[in-house]
Amino acid sequence: MARAKRGMLRYACLAPVWWAVGILVVTAHALEPAAQQRLGTGPRDAVEGVASHPEHGLYVAGTLTEPTHAAHTQLTGQPDNQSKYHTGFVARLDAQGKPIAAHHFAKGLLMLTTVEVNDAGVYVGGYASPGMVAVLEKLGGFSAVIGDAQRQTPHKVPSDHWTDDRFDPEADGRGVPVVLRLSHDLQTLEAGTALEGWQSLWHVPRPLREDRWQPVGLALLSDGDVVVSHDGGYVRDPGQDNPATEDHFFYVPDHLSRLSPDLKHRRWKHDIYTPTVDPDRASAILNRPWPHDTLGSTRTLRTRTDGSHTYLVGWSPTQTGGEPWWSPFLFKLDGDGRIVWRAYNPDPQSGGNQRMNGLVADSAIRSIHIAPDGHVLFAGISDGGNSVLRYDPRDYNRNAEKLRGESWGFGGRTLFWGTVGRLNPDDPELLGGETILGRDPKNNRVQAAWPIDLVGLPDGRVAVAGRQTHGFRFTPDAWSTQPHAGFLRLYDKDFRLTFSTALPGIKPMTMATWGNRIVVVGQAITQADTTGGQAGGQAGVDVVILQMPDAQ
Repeated sequence: MARAKRGMLRYACLAPVWWAVGILVVTAHALEPAAQQRLGTGPRDAVEGVASHPEHGLYVAGTLTEPTHAAHTQLTGQPDNQSKYHTGFVARLDAQGKPIAAHHFAKGLLMLTTVEVNDAGVYVGGYASPGMVAVLEKLGGFSAVIGDAQRQTPHKVPSDHWTDDRFDPEADGRGVPVVLRLSHDLQTLEAGTALEGWQSLWHVPRPLREDRWQPVGLALLSDGDVVVSHDGGYVRDPGQDNPATEDHFFYVPDHLSRLSPDLKHRRWKHDIYTPTVDPDRASAILNRPWPHDTLGSTRTLRTRTDGSHTYLVGWSPTQTGGEPWWSPFLFKLDGDGRIVWRAYNPDPQSGGNQRMNGLVADSAIRSIHIAPDGHVLFAGISDGGNSVLRYDPRDYNRNAEKLRGESWGFGGRTLFWGTVGRLNPDDPELLGGETILGRDPKNNRVQAAWPIDLVGLPDGRVAVAGRQTHGFRFTPDAWSTQPHAGFLRLYDKDFRLTFSTALPGIKPMTMATWGNRIVVVGQAITQADTTGGQAGGQAGVDVVILQMPDAQ
């Protein structure tokens, strides 16, 4: 195929069929697009996970409005007509992003959020409706108890954190966490189990105006065991031990389990509570007894491993001395699930006025990646300049000396600006990083931009994907400078920006490396999204495959 002119990105017109492909080839020296594949064209399509294996290839997992058409396809289960879930699927893709095999689950059974692959098989995680009980019973997992998939949140949520009335009712199907294993060719469902917890949702206001949920995280250890992070829910389960009346929201853990490769045995289970607080100070601020040393409702957004350790990132709704607050966290855990160190996770009621010296901008760690050299790469988001993400990850009283970024102005609340950085795996020292944001050229004020995921390359460089609104910085060789679109960036090992382009037509959701390629997957977006208006219905999901730049 002839190469396109440098500096241009050709997005082929994708016809409204279940599988359509557009090939993108340019001569940009930084990252070269190799292929783009659109999967599905329905309003409920979402690819939530992507993973690769050097021998078995590239896999994606998510949910589609209707089943796909692939050369080798299997269907599991009977439809659950009482569920709001659509068609959960996992697919294996070729080098052009075209599906060569797929496994579907009957409509209503599953929302899949995660995929990982190793020599034993393809693992997927997500949320299940009661219709999955029959499937799991046949697989013989150690637990197959699934409650009401449409469980509603009891009104024990403080008004400042309540968002249920904003949800799209067609997307609000609250199942329980599950993990499954399939054969590499996706034709056989080999193992599976349900886990404790239930799916919680929250609504993010402008500029996103979107309902969000956390994935069921998977980390495959070097010995073959599977670490699973599973959502503990939005409020404390009345079935848990001694749930105090006032604890229903601010004392809710996520769960972390280590399972055998066949998913039939559990090595251990821990509850992850965050953030840590002083009980006496919390009691005074809340004006009621608070017997716990944590105060939050944990939301784990990514689970990663270096083979022996597990890393968790996310945020928790919590309370400072004066207002509600999104508390970020980045934890490293050993093989027994014990926390080795914490980063960006202060006591929200510490410091001046019990408000961390005023660092009260809502913040979260959005993603994490373990680089080939062992360094911990992370992406964070925040809604204002008074954020703990601008300071040392170990202590918000220290400046972050190696965080790049010029001075900027915040005109009120800005949802969101971002941070990407590199940490020492032995001690969460910030080794380098940069802020990610747009700027209004008239007054230099911040405009929303936020990283979603990132991957490390073998030579220390870092690729980052996310979303931007306007005023975003692009390099001269950008494929596109369209505002209100996705973005793709490349940094050198010292977090100096070397390449920055818009990704029109896609909301990036996650990334992976695959040999000498980088894969970005996300939701395809409509014209309403690209012009900054209220989001219209999604039109399928996109898989973009890029050639890595030559090593420096």
